[in-house]
Amino acid sequence: MSLKHLQIILVNPFNDLEKILPYMPNLKELRVTGMIRERSILDHFKKLSEIFHIHTPDLQKFDCELYCDETNEQVNILIIQQLHPLFKMIQCHEDSFFKNFPLGNRRKYCYATDLMEYTIFKEREYYEQITRKPAEYYPVLSGYDSGEYYDHNDDLF
Repeated sequence: MSLKHLQIILVNPFNDLEKILPYMPNLKELRVTGMIRERSILDHFKKLSEIFHIHTPDLQKFDCELYCDETNEQVNILIIQQLHPLFKMIQCHEDSFFKNFPLGNRRKYCYATDLMEYTIFKEREYYEQITRKPAEYYPVLSGYDSGEYYDHNDDLF
């Protein structure tokens, strides 16, 4: 039995995917939500493209919500879309709230395949997901088993 579809929230998408994708060679669909940690957006997507080619040759669909801000070096979206066939649907969205009311002129961005409009509130949902204690997700690991388990599909999308 092998995993075919994966929907995952990551703190450091490139590093985390580099570690887990070698164990999922038959993956067909991948959806990733996370923060771009590399300074260069282009470098981030180049590295993603490389690990997709190496570890998931059968990947047919890639969806993402990858957040960053103006401290990351931005790049023309057409360049990203040409790096890998699965990147063709990626768009760069600027936060509509900060666009109209900049807080200290700090702009926020989201590289995504399926967003119509990006708002800071969408990014806030991501931060709330990654800052929950592990016990909330896996009560048995913390020594407490209530019999109720967290289903990440219920409140993400």
